[in-house]
Amino acid sequence: MIAEDQLEKKRNHIRQAAVTVFARMGYHNSRVSDIAKEAEVAYGLFYHYFPSKDDVLIDIFQNAWTNLLKGLEHIDKKIENPVEKIKAVVKFSLDEYEKNPDLLKVIVMDVPRLDKFYSEENQRIFNRYFHRVSQMITKGQEAGVFNKDVSPQIISYLTLGAVDALIRQYVYNPSIKKGQGKVSKMTDQMVKVLVNGIL
Repeated sequence: MIAEDQLEKKRNHIRQAAVTVFARMGYHNSRVSDIAKEAEVAYGLFYHYFPSKDDVLIDIFQNAWTNLLKGLEHIDKKIENPVEKIKAVVKFSLDEYEKNPDLLKVIVMDVPRLDKFYSEENQRIFNRYFHRVSQMITKGQEAGVFNKDVSPQIISYLTLGAVDALIRQYVYNPSIKKGQGKVSKMTDQMVKVLVNGIL
Protein backbone atom coordinates (compact mmCIF):
# COMPACT_ATOMS: atom_id res chain seq x y z
CA MET A 1 0.00 0.00 0.00
CA ILE A 2 2.83 2.37 0.88
CA ALA A 3 4.54 1.50 -2.41
CA GLU A 4 1.35 2.34 -4.33
CA ASP A 5 1.01 5.67 -2.50
CA GLN A 6 4.61 6.53 -3.31
CA LEU A 7 4.09 5.51 -6.91
CA GLU A 8 1.07 7.79 -7.30
CA LYS A 9 2.87 10.60 -5.51
CA LYS A 10 5.75 10.41 -7.98
CA ARG A 11 3.37 10.10 -10.95
CA ASN A 12 1.50 13.18 -9.76
CA HIS A 13 4.78 15.09 -9.39
CA ILE A 14 5.74 14.29 -12.99
CA ARG A 15 2.18 15.00 -14.14
CA GLN A 16 2.29 18.48 -12.60
CA ALA A 17 5.69 19.14 -14.17
CA ALA A 18 4.28 18.12 -17.55
CA VAL A 19 1.36 20.54 -17.11
CA THR A 20 3.81 23.37 -16.41
CA VAL A 21 5.97 22.52 -19.42
CA PHE A 22 3.04 22.03 -21.84
CA ALA A 23 1.42 25.29 -20.73
CA ARG A 24 4.68 27.20 -21.13
CA MET A 25 6.03 25.65 -24.34
CA GLY A 26 3.03 24.02 -25.98
CA TYR A 27 2.66 20.25 -26.18
CA HIS A 28 4.22 19.79 -29.62
CA ASN A 29 7.23 21.96 -28.76
CA SER A 30 7.91 20.08 -25.53
CA ARG A 31 10.20 17.09 -25.06
CA VAL A 32 10.32 14.40 -22.41
CA SER A 33 13.67 15.85 -21.33
CA ASP A 34 11.92 19.19 -20.63
CA ILE A 35 9.43 17.44 -18.35
CA ALA A 36 12.16 15.47 -16.58
CA LYS A 37 14.12 18.68 -16.01
CA GLU A 38 11.05 20.49 -14.63
CA ALA A 39 10.29 17.53 -12.34
CA GLU A 40 13.96 17.28 -11.34
CA VAL A 41 14.09 13.59 -12.13
CA ALA A 42 16.38 11.54 -14.35
CA TYR A 43 15.31 11.37 -18.01
CA GLY A 44 15.00 7.59 -17.89
CA LEU A 45 12.88 7.70 -14.73
CA PHE A 46 10.09 9.42 -16.67
CA TYR A 47 9.57 6.21 -18.64
CA HIS A 48 9.22 4.22 -15.45
CA TYR A 49 5.96 6.11 -14.79
CA PHE A 50 4.71 7.01 -18.28
CA PRO A 51 5.31 5.14 -21.56
CA SER A 52 5.49 8.32 -23.63
CA LYS A 53 4.80 12.05 -23.82
CA ASP A 54 1.41 11.25 -25.38
CA ASP A 55 0.54 9.05 -22.41
CA VAL A 56 1.29 11.72 -19.83
CA LEU A 57 -0.98 14.14 -21.70
CA ILE A 58 -3.80 11.57 -21.73
CA ASP A 59 -3.16 10.93 -18.04
CA ILE A 60 -3.46 14.67 -17.36
CA PHE A 61 -6.85 14.69 -19.11
CA GLN A 62 -8.16 11.59 -17.33
CA ASN A 63 -7.05 12.81 -13.92
CA ALA A 64 -8.50 16.31 -14.40
CA TRP A 65 -11.75 15.07 -15.91
CA THR A 66 -12.24 12.56 -13.08
CA ASN A 67 -11.92 15.41 -10.58
CA LEU A 68 -14.36 17.53 -12.62
CA LEU A 69 -16.91 14.72 -12.63
CA LYS A 70 -16.56 14.32 -8.87
CA GLY A 71 -17.27 18.04 -8.55
CA LEU A 72 -20.40 17.74 -10.69
CA GLU A 73 -21.60 14.78 -8.65
CA HIS A 74 -21.15 16.78 -5.46
CA ILE A 75 -23.08 19.74 -6.94
CA ASP A 76 -25.90 17.47 -8.10
CA LYS A 77 -26.29 15.91 -4.66
CA LYS A 78 -25.84 19.08 -2.62
CA ILE A 79 -27.98 21.61 -4.54
CA GLU A 80 -31.72 21.11 -5.09
CA ASN A 81 -32.64 24.25 -7.05
CA PRO A 82 -32.20 23.46 -10.81
CA VAL A 83 -31.11 27.00 -11.71
CA GLU A 84 -28.57 27.10 -8.88
CA LYS A 85 -27.24 23.74 -10.03
CA ILE A 86 -26.44 25.04 -13.51
CA LYS A 87 -24.92 28.16 -12.03
CA ALA A 88 -22.76 26.02 -9.74
CA VAL A 89 -21.60 23.88 -12.68
CA VAL A 90 -20.42 26.94 -14.61
CA LYS A 91 -18.86 28.55 -11.53
CA PHE A 92 -17.08 25.34 -10.55
CA SER A 93 -15.52 25.00 -14.00
CA LEU A 94 -14.36 28.62 -14.12
CA ASP A 95 -13.12 28.52 -10.53
CA GLU A 96 -10.98 25.54 -11.52
CA TYR A 97 -9.41 27.71 -14.21
CA GLU A 98 -8.59 30.43 -11.69
CA LYS A 99 -7.05 27.87 -9.33
CA ASN A 100 -4.94 26.17 -11.98
CA PRO A 101 -4.85 28.09 -15.29
CA ASP A 102 -1.98 25.99 -16.65
CA LEU A 103 -3.98 22.78 -16.26
CA LEU A 104 -7.09 24.16 -17.94
CA LYS A 105 -4.97 25.66 -20.72
CA VAL A 106 -3.49 22.23 -21.45
CA ILE A 107 -6.90 20.51 -21.25
CA VAL A 108 -8.55 22.98 -23.62
CA MET A 109 -5.70 23.72 -26.02
CA ASP A 110 -3.52 20.60 -26.21
CA VAL A 111 -5.58 17.52 -25.38
CA PRO A 112 -8.10 17.83 -28.28
CA ARG A 113 -5.23 18.06 -30.79
CA LEU A 114 -3.87 14.63 -29.84
CA ASP A 115 -5.16 11.80 -32.03
CA LYS A 116 -4.70 9.36 -29.17
CA PHE A 117 -7.28 11.30 -27.17
CA TYR A 118 -10.09 10.05 -29.43
CA SER A 119 -10.29 6.55 -28.00
CA GLU A 120 -13.48 4.89 -26.80
CA GLU A 121 -12.24 4.98 -23.20
CA ASN A 122 -11.56 8.72 -23.24
CA GLN A 123 -14.78 9.50 -25.04
CA ARG A 124 -16.71 7.58 -22.38
CA ILE A 125 -15.03 9.68 -19.68
CA PHE A 126 -15.68 12.87 -21.67
CA ASN A 127 -19.33 12.00 -22.30
CA ARG A 128 -20.01 11.45 -18.60
CA TYR A 129 -19.96 15.26 -18.26
CA PHE A 130 -22.78 15.61 -20.77
CA HIS A 131 -24.73 12.80 -19.14
CA ARG A 132 -24.50 14.40 -15.69
CA VAL A 133 -25.49 17.89 -16.88
CA SER A 134 -28.29 16.40 -19.00
CA GLN A 135 -29.67 14.73 -15.88
CA MET A 136 -29.64 18.09 -14.08
CA ILE A 137 -31.60 19.69 -16.93
CA THR A 138 -34.05 16.77 -17.00
CA LYS A 139 -34.69 17.12 -13.27
CA GLY A 140 -35.34 20.83 -13.80
CA GLN A 141 -37.83 19.99 -16.55
CA GLU A 142 -39.59 17.46 -14.35
CA ALA A 143 -39.84 20.10 -11.61
CA GLY A 144 -41.48 22.48 -14.07
CA VAL A 145 -38.58 24.96 -13.92
CA PHE A 146 -37.06 24.36 -17.36
CA ASN A 147 -38.84 24.28 -20.71
CA LYS A 148 -39.63 20.68 -21.69
CA ASP A 149 -39.26 21.51 -25.37
CA VAL A 150 -35.48 21.89 -25.15
CA SER A 151 -33.09 18.96 -25.39
CA PRO A 152 -31.15 18.33 -22.14
CA GLN A 153 -28.29 16.90 -24.20
CA ILE A 154 -28.05 20.01 -26.39
CA ILE A 155 -28.04 22.24 -23.30
CA SER A 156 -25.23 20.13 -21.82
CA TYR A 157 -23.20 20.72 -25.02
CA LEU A 158 -23.89 24.45 -24.85
CA THR A 159 -22.87 24.59 -21.20
CA LEU A 160 -19.47 22.99 -21.77
CA GLY A 161 -19.04 24.92 -25.01
CA ALA A 162 -19.59 28.24 -23.25
CA VAL A 163 -17.08 27.40 -20.53
CA ASP A 164 -14.57 26.13 -23.10
CA ALA A 165 -14.91 29.29 -25.21
CA LEU A 166 -14.39 31.57 -22.22
CA ILE A 167 -11.29 29.70 -21.08
CA ARG A 168 -9.89 29.98 -24.62
CA GLN A 169 -10.44 33.74 -24.43
CA TYR A 170 -8.59 33.84 -21.10
CA VAL A 171 -5.70 31.98 -22.78
CA TYR A 172 -5.59 34.09 -25.95
CA ASN A 173 -6.55 37.41 -24.36
CA PRO A 174 -5.40 37.51 -20.71
CA SER A 175 -6.64 41.10 -20.41
CA ILE A 176 -10.25 39.85 -20.58
CA LYS A 177 -10.02 38.79 -16.93
CA LYS A 178 -9.88 42.41 -15.87
CA GLY A 179 -13.15 44.19 -15.17
CA GLN A 180 -16.01 42.57 -17.06
CA GLY A 181 -14.02 39.41 -17.61
CA LYS A 182 -13.83 38.51 -13.93
CA VAL A 183 -15.08 35.00 -13.17
CA SER A 184 -17.94 36.12 -10.92
CA LYS A 185 -19.35 38.46 -13.58
CA MET A 186 -18.82 36.03 -16.43
CA THR A 187 -20.49 33.23 -14.47
CA ASP A 188 -23.58 35.35 -13.84
CA GLN A 189 -23.80 36.42 -17.48
CA MET A 190 -23.30 32.92 -18.89
CA VAL A 191 -25.87 31.41 -16.53
CA LYS A 192 -28.35 34.17 -17.35
CA VAL A 193 -28.09 33.46 -21.06
CA LEU A 194 -28.24 29.67 -20.63
CA VAL A 195 -31.05 29.62 -18.09
CA ASN A 196 -33.20 32.26 -19.77
CA GLY A 197 -33.11 30.10 -22.85
CA ILE A 198 -34.50 27.05 -21.07
CA LEU A 199 -36.93 28.50 -18.51
